Amino acid sequence: MNTKKLSFLLILVMLSFWNCSQSNSILPGSSSLDKEFASELVTNVPNNWFQKPKAFSLQSDDVEVPSHFFYDVNPDIKLNKTVSVVIETPEGSPYQYKIDLVSGQHYMNHQYCELKDFWGRYKGDIEKPPFSIGIVPRILDQAGTPQKILVFGDKNYIQEHFMDNFFDVRVVGGFIEQFCEKGACLDPKTWKSRLVLVGIQTGYTQLEDVNEISELQKEVDWPKVRAFVENAQGQNKLGKDYFSAFKMGFPIDSQASLDFLKNNSIFFTVERLTTMRNSCYKLYDEFWEKTGELSEIEKRILQAKSLAERAKLEKLARRTKDGYFFRRFIRNFKKYERELKTCFKYIYYGNHHDDPERFWYFTFLNFFTKAHEEGYTYSCTSRNWVRNPLLASGQRAKKLKDEFIYCDGRELDQAFSNSLLLMSNLKRNHAKSYRFIDYDRGVYGTHKKLYSIVPIPLQKYQCSKGSEYYLKAPVFPKDIKWKKRDLSQMSSGKLN
Repeated sequence: MNTKKLSFLLILVMLSFWNCSQSNSILPGSSSLDKEFASELVTNVPNNWFQKPKAFSLQSDDVEVPSHFFYDVNPDIKLNKTVSVVIETPEGSPYQYKIDLVSGQHYMNHQYCELKDFWGRYKGDIEKPPFSIGIVPRILDQAGTPQKILVFGDKNYIQEHFMDNFFDVRVVGGFIEQFCEKGACLDPKTWKSRLVLVGIQTGYTQLEDVNEISELQKEVDWPKVRAFVENAQGQNKLGKDYFSAFKMGFPIDSQASLDFLKNNSIFFTVERLTTMRNSCYKLYDEFWEKTGELSEIEKRILQAKSLAERAKLEKLARRTKDGYFFRRFIRNFKKYERELKTCFKYIYYGNHHDDPERFWYFTFLNFFTKAHEEGYTYSCTSRNWVRNPLLASGQRAKKLKDEFIYCDGRELDQAFSNSLLLMSNLKRNHAKSYRFIDYDRGVYGTHKKLYSIVPIPLQKYQCSKGSEYYLKAPVFPKDIKWKKRDLSQMSSGKLN
């Protein structure tokens, strides 16, 4: 594969902005939320994304191919300001659900709990969302996350249908949400911003005459809405102290919100999604062929019939550039590190049922890459992941080309295993971390299959209901171990 060509394709896709066609829409004439009209309010999410190839599908032999809730739905933004919306968390839910961008599935993130307004403006309790929290599919906001939208509509209807359908929503405005990723963010420049849309479920009669956010503010308990936005997403914990992590800006009218969306968001067309997906599939295949599979000389070493023959082959392997795994891996990781980061963020890397060994190899590689992405490098002298500080120049203290110089096969095996330990330690210390979800189990889980790595939120909650489920959930299944690649730990093709 031509590395420059692959990088160009990925960058082209990720930096391609709005290019969708808009069309007029004729809304149903009925204004009641009855069963006849209900069929036109929601549409079942299609299941095209994972149809093929099977090697990259989230599917087992006896289960129907699942839908991808971000890629399988067209945002369908129309001149009448309606958009297609996928709901993550319905209004009144005691649990926050998220949609994993890679697998496209819902999972339970945490349980809401009673909070007080950090700013002291709202005097009531803050717990369950007074609106439904959704995303506009195929659109990324200014923070590179799915475009969020707050939806006001029929609470019970949305709760019943949100796990399998997408909704038609009228955009009435939006606001700029400021967020502090970690710490106190005392310097205003350290706060980041993104657009959050506000909409009304099409056909919801109680708000059918509301067309702008200024009108909506008079119809709902807006102080409660603001209090939820600024508090229920968590706060930053620094030592024993908590600091505000979210601020809600002034409301923006509907047209200004859509104009801002158009000019400042990343939109995935079908063509661009296909290009990115195919590029990532090629990268995964090539990386597996070059690093995941045994080299010819490694196969011969494991098939050696005598110690003398094995010693001779090992000497030859040491002289060969591609002889041992650790050499192949280090060279190819440095070559494709940037592309791997992008692909792991957006594109599923394998079917667990189709090839378990390859799937788990890429899962560990994903954790390895994320450890590196979060600013850590593996020290083969201390055999531990250590902080790689970010300099004022924007570069890491230790450049990628200088990493892993003193690593051998045994130490690289340890680096993969220790990447899970690093994530557990980061989680424990309230730093950015990740966890693997096979099935979203639990009484209040979605019971959906993800087989994907999801982020663990940095923000915490000043309540004691045990709501921070992600802090209790394990980072990785205990029964899955890294398959060692160092040949000194292998005999006759099997691990000792």
